[in-house]
Amino acid sequence: MKAPAAIPNGRAIAPLVFDHINEAASTAAAYADTVATFAAIGDIRGVAYGLRSAAAALAAASAAAQSLRPSSPDGGAA
Repeated sequence: MKAPAAIPNGRAIAPLVFDHINEAASTAAAYADTVATFAAIGDIRGVAYGLRSAAAALAAASAAAQSLRPSSPDGGAA
């Protein structure tokens, strides 16, 4: 098993966080593809639902990525 990568402040990065980011980003991509299909056939309800779902998946990926950022020297988030 590989040792977890370390970020500059020495905190270990949890591989599960990267797995979550990967899954959430892949979900967003799948919704984006579906939105393109709904847009091509003129289905506004499908477009709206797909966009909301893609945005939620991207927000989840972004929140997970933020948890990987090192904290600032004064202890607050960077």
